[in-house]
Amino acid sequence: WQDYLKPGRPDRYYLTVGRWATVGGVALAVATALIASSFSNISNYLQTLFSFFNVPLFCAFIVGMFWRRASKSAGFWGILTGTLTAVIVYALYKQGVLSFRSDLHETMWGSICAFVVGAVSMVIVSLIEQPKTDEELHGLVYGMEIKDRSEVGKYSWYRSPFVLGMGVLALNAALYVGLYVV
Repeated sequence: WQDYLKPGRPDRYYLTVGRWATVGGVALAVATALIASSFSNISNYLQTLFSFFNVPLFCAFIVGMFWRRASKSAGFWGILTGTLTAVIVYALYKQGVLSFRSDLHETMWGSICAFVVGAVSMVIVSLIEQPKTDEELHGLVYGMEIKDRSEVGKYSWYRSPFVLGMGVLALNAALYVGLYVV
């Protein structure tokens, strides 16, 4: 707050802001606890939150990483529309408009809808906007490899997105197998 939003204020001001932020945080925690208590178990609550927030974020990350045409504002609109879609599917389920076998089944379908709507939103917004140049995307988007062979020595193998991705997949597979062997 002090460094970015309101620099140069007296200490009393920052103390007051800190106290009100604490009150707001406690109120938010109480509201969250009340919402969580309406679920049958914590797993359903967490799955619902993940479908609201993690899936749209994952969608923006994946589309942005693998499609060089994706823009910043497309990521914003993808996250926003994906989150709204998941919330709407959840609300329709709770109102009895949509029928699913269970709460977890609803979060699965809500997540699928959130991902699809978020991805479609990102594509539409990206096609409206001016694309970035290849130089601006170098190293940020999969497939933006080094075209000049003289630059190959400048980049280490451990900075390759492919090598890092395969390493993460191998580590996840090993942990998954390790958990079920033990």
